[in-house]
Amino acid sequence: MDAGGGPRNALVYKRETAKTGFLGGGRAHHALVARTAGGAGGMGLEPDVDVLSARGLAYAVSGRAETECGVREGNDAIAWIHRVTDYGDIYFIANQTGDEFDAKIKFRVSGKKIQVWDAETNKQYRMEGDDSGSATTLTLPMRKFGSLFIVFTKDDNSGMEPYRAPRIIKKNKLPDEWTVEFEDNLGAPQGAFKLNAGSWTKSDKPGIKYFSGTATYTASFAVDKNDLTKSNLIRLNLGKVRNLAEIHVNGARVATLWKEPFICDITDYVKPGKNELKIKITNTWANRMIGDEQHPSDIKWDDLLLYYKQEFMGYKISYIPDWIWTDAQRPVKERVSFTTWRFYEKDSPLEESGLLTDAYVEYGNR
Repeated sequence: MDAGGGPRNALVYKRETAKTGFLGGGRAHHALVARTAGGAGGMGLEPDVDVLSARGLAYAVSGRAETECGVREGNDAIAWIHRVTDYGDIYFIANQTGDEFDAKIKFRVSGKKIQVWDAETNKQYRMEGDDSGSATTLTLPMRKFGSLFIVFTKDDNSGMEPYRAPRIIKKNKLPDEWTVEFEDNLGAPQGAFKLNAGSWTKSDKPGIKYFSGTATYTASFAVDKNDLTKSNLIRLNLGKVRNLAEIHVNGARVATLWKEPFICDITDYVKPGKNELKIKITNTWANRMIGDEQHPSDIKWDDLLLYYKQEFMGYKISYIPDWIWTDAQRPVKERVSFTTWRFYEKDSPLEESGLLTDAYVEYGNR
């Protein structure tokens, strides 16, 4: 038994035996997908965390084979880590799916106040649970691939707002057409363009089709005074973006969105009447490098290398060309990128980029 009265090194997980160790002023139990097996080694204990209800699509993430298709349910849908400190029991809960859902989770802790810490918004909330005397069951609204800290403590939480999913009562679609300007000197045509939502790769202009960098979308939207009165939450919902979006409203920087859902709170930035919106969207370098392969090469490459399964690996540069070290004109001026490894071929698939779907201003209550 440890100093906290609980068994040490007793939790057995589905993929490995968990090791309980001390971190700073506390101890931690951890695993990717974790439950006790056989009553924690025959000691009759309930699971430290038991996901009673959770289900979502298992999208491919970071190329891991186990997330390429199908769904994850229950304990496979939620990953967690548990740390015990003088302040209380701290659980980190992470949605392993690409869906939003209410997760019903039982924690082997009782008799304590419950706090929810949202690291993404830097806010803390209170929450009520079903305390059975030996465990506490919570229903937690989870965002796509989202995570929360759940803290069980003796400290008072009455001054905190309750944690709950916002109730959206109205959506206003932003204009179909955006004014878009692409970053200079990266192969895209200069000036402002009128574009609808959709991937840059669908453009008939090669400089846009193969663009990599940052493009700035601008538009205006109106906010009705009555909507401000009825709502205490106004959100910008961009739908689907590839890959990063930096949001500015009325000249103020609001947030940088880097994962789904591409939603941010703009309540404190809007005003009645006309509002100005600017979104800076940045993609990866892949499309520009593929675009460069549409032109003759001005770099000497070694022979193609393959992974052990004979999959494409790429080409290593033979030597750094002289024009890199001088101010000389690059031999093939249409090329933009330079790398010491060639990752792509001329016919490699392009990556979707830009603002891919319609965007909305949403009104609701917290």
